[in-house]
Amino acid sequence: RHAQQENMSLGELKQVIKEIYPGLDSLFVIEFVKR
Repeated sequence: RHAQQENMSLGELKQVIKEIYPGLDSLFVIEFVKR
C-alpha cells in the first residue's frame, strides 16, 4: 500500500492534499516537488 502511494501521479497527490489541507494545497505541492 505504501509503495502505491509513492507512485501516485502529481494530480492524485494534489487531490489528496486538497482534501487534507484545502488552504495549503499549492504551497505543499510546490515544496514537495522541489525535493
